[in-house]
Amino acid sequence: MRASHGGHRRHTKSATYTDGSGNQIANVGNYARYWANNANVPANGQSVSDAQMVAMLQSGFDSGALTYDASTLYAIFSAGTVNLGGGFGTQYCAYHTHGTVTINGVTQSVLYAAMPYNYAYPSGCTSGLTAPNGDPAADAEVNALAHETEETTTDMMGTAWYDRRGYENADKCAWKWGTTSTTSSGGVWNITVGSKDFLVQMNWVNLGCGGCLISLSRAGLGAGGLAEQGWIESVPHARTTAAPHRRSPAGPQARRPAQNFRVSPGFMTTSRRSFLNAARTCASVASAGKVP
Repeated sequence: MRASHGGHRRHTKSATYTDGSGNQIANVGNYARYWANNANVPANGQSVSDAQMVAMLQSGFDSGALTYDASTLYAIFSAGTVNLGGGFGTQYCAYHTHGTVTINGVTQSVLYAAMPYNYAYPSGCTSGLTAPNGDPAADAEVNALAHETEETTTDMMGTAWYDRRGYENADKCAWKWGTTSTTSSGGVWNITVGSKDFLVQMNWVNLGCGGCLISLSRAGLGAGGLAEQGWIESVPHARTTAAPHRRSPAGPQARRPAQNFRVSPGFMTTSRRSFLNAARTCASVASAGKVP
């Protein structure tokens, strides 16, 4: 899944975002390598701080087990109930952020995603649907990783794209699947990558009034855009290039009482997302002549 994410039609939505110079994000992604670090493995329930995760990455760079690249997202996976970040299962399901490492004597920023074992909290950190590949733990992790990858692409340092509530693009569409299909064994899926089917949330399209989609190919982007097709998210998005926005460690994204994929909001639990439905739609805001 990870090796094929860049270039997949699902990732075309990222091209609706630009950098500070107005250049579109390219639909390109390359899987680099993995490192199975079996030293000082934390026990079930043990909390692992961001400083400890960055120290582990530093050890990987120092030993040559990992190669440093400023544009690479280093996903850190754990087993059981190991508590990456200290709020796993109660405040969030995963998150992305950045730290500081030293490479050849030079201080560098490193992007990483804390990816706890989501199946340890199935009621809050999984879809609750039958896994398309017969492995509910792995399938849940695929959705979380896609979420964090999308957000890192458009908000690498927590200072780029987020809406007026602090929600990043994947936060705005958390636990929304769009049109789904069912395998012969009852598994629920909405995208095919290579020869496998996966269930991965939609992502925010940053065009017109915006909206949640699996890929851009379904969107008829006219004056009414996605709103005309009924795909408009209930909370209007807002893009900002202002100073860095400091958000709380556990941020938005919801499903049940335990979901949140954190960072600058975070991938949060389902129950926390219901309040969004009270917001005005983009269409009503536009008709009133107001900016979301």
